[in-house]
Amino acid sequence: MVAVAVVLVGMWGLSAVPWTFVVTCLVYAASLVVVEVDRRLRRPELAWWVTNSVLLPWGGLVILPWALRLYSGDAWEIGLGEPVAPGLPNTWALNLLALLGLTVGTLLAGRGGGRFEASVEPPVVSGRRLLLAFGLLMAVYFVSFVIAGRPLAAGWLLSGEYTYSSSIDTGVSFGFLDLAPTACVALVLAVTAQRCVRLARPTRAELVVLVMTLLVVVGSGVRFRVFLLGFGWLLIQLRLGSGTRAVGQRIRLVILLVVVAGASFYGLGYLGIARSDHSGRYHEVAKSSVVSLDVIGIQERLVARGAQPGVLGGGSYLELPGQFVPRRLTGGNKDLPAAQQVVGDYLDPRSGFSAPCWFEAALNGGLGAVFGMSAVLGLLLVRLQIKATETRSSMVRLVHLVGPAFMLINYQLFSRLLLFQMLITVGSLLVGGWLATRCVRRVAESPPRAAPARPTHPPGSVATAG
Repeated sequence: MVAVAVVLVGMWGLSAVPWTFVVTCLVYAASLVVVEVDRRLRRPELAWWVTNSVLLPWGGLVILPWALRLYSGDAWEIGLGEPVAPGLPNTWALNLLALLGLTVGTLLAGRGGGRFEASVEPPVVSGRRLLLAFGLLMAVYFVSFVIAGRPLAAGWLLSGEYTYSSSIDTGVSFGFLDLAPTACVALVLAVTAQRCVRLARPTRAELVVLVMTLLVVVGSGVRFRVFLLGFGWLLIQLRLGSGTRAVGQRIRLVILLVVVAGASFYGLGYLGIARSDHSGRYHEVAKSSVVSLDVIGIQERLVARGAQPGVLGGGSYLELPGQFVPRRLTGGNKDLPAAQQVVGDYLDPRSGFSAPCWFEAALNGGLGAVFGMSAVLGLLLVRLQIKATETRSSMVRLVHLVGPAFMLINYQLFSRLLLFQMLITVGSLLVGGWLATRCVRRVAESPPRAAPARPTHPPGSVATAG
């Protein structure tokens, strides 16, 4: 990640690079080195992606879009008003504080004992159960259409009749049911991870569910779901985290992943343009892709306009239990989350702007809350993956089986401004994962075959009749 950033910005010209970006890259590189050295000294049995599963998503959230913005040379525009300063003078230290917290949490997660259990018996995916689980999630998804009063045609927002910019809700929605497509993505990835333990090639039922889920997530227009499904499935299918490939295979694998990552990058741009309802501006695909990856610029714009750390005083977290009450049950009388109101007050109340998860902590408790929340988050996420290698629980082991694809989930969690959004995303992923464990059956041990009957007479003797 750091090397890519250096190459991109180096092509643009080192003299134009803000010193804050250089310092951030150096601290990030130092964090990666410290974590890797600690892994090799204390827990060499852990895979590389386990201890880097929170640091690499941070780099994708901060370093990558920042480098792309600097390399493009375009004005860093967020909403209306003056462009964002390229050096992020108001929030670069905030991002570094989150990085330090994640690093400390990762180092703490590797402490302690824990032994690696013997491999459990590989599961066998039942195609019939998989199709039933997918059908159940789709039924739940379209029930939300009935509740919200949406036409079923609104499930495919590329039909021409409806677009991503169309307002299609005619009633009070039951938003939790809208998360069924995310659960479908988790179902596909979890089933693929379990199947790869025994079989290299996907089954017909898996391919059917994969294609149907892809159609649903593209139709819904949620870019994260499309990226997680496509790129995550590829990472699991190629078993990137197995570490058993030859050098030549690894080189070909890296080349393939770079090509797919580039295609995914431009795919996000195309989807972003479609969401903005400017179908004739496909020459701006790259710019749209960069915008789709950028949440740190939104954070900078908010602070520059007056959203200072500690302004909420913990109110965002105190209201959290009430946010889980569906709007359908409150008659639509439920305020937006406090942190989301801050975004609306300083940017645009009608926008879908987001920011890194640590920014909500900053709004509630200042800089100390940023470090504390990041450390706890890093500790929990990395420890969960370590625990997944030490248990026979089928649900927990899914975290280990999905391998490096788990980093894509962490990236999405980090890019959610609200803790409420993070928790409901985790909930939908858990539903999909749990259904995946119901789609497998263990192969019972075959009873020992009966040995052929042996003659009772001694060898060499002649059997006599009667």
